[in-house]
Amino acid sequence: LTKPACAPSNQATASVTLRHWHCPNSPPRHPQTTHKPHMTSPHTKQPVFFSDFMGFDVAQAEHGQAQVHYQPRPEHLNAFGVVHGGACMALMDMAMAAAVRSQSPAMRAATVQMNTQFFAPAQGTLTAHAHCLQRTATLAFAEVTLHGADGKPCAKASGTFKLVRELLPRNAAQPTA
Repeated sequence: LTKPACAPSNQATASVTLRHWHCPNSPPRHPQTTHKPHMTSPHTKQPVFFSDFMGFDVAQAEHGQAQVHYQPRPEHLNAFGVVHGGACMALMDMAMAAAVRSQSPAMRAATVQMNTQFFAPAQGTLTAHAHCLQRTATLAFAEVTLHGADGKPCAKASGTFKLVRELLPRNAAQPTA
């Protein structure tokens, strides 16, 4: 197993400078001509950049169920050459939140607790299958199973989410009663 030579680089975006490691053999992170976030907030219509940055693709999110695909890039692998556990956890967290939000699109789902178990190394294209178990007025409980490219489960997680109303941007017009 050979690793691509990586070198630090700076990327200016708007007024923010992001420092990251650029691997020459990796595909571009955000091609400017085809940049389209996978998720947007239903109210503010603002993109959810973390899921886009990671490459999470929400294939389905409805009726308390969600399926999310993820093709890891070389920079998402750990020293063993498999998908980093943190990337797997982020995928499972996002899939559970998508399942929860599919029942109430006007609400945000903030992770309060997440318990994760890893069974096997995560390799290749990953798919997270999540479902909302129970929902109250302020909390939701969900589970997710992560499958590797071979279709076998490699991890599972359960999570508790605080449901909060999505806030409008400060400069948005407030509804009148």
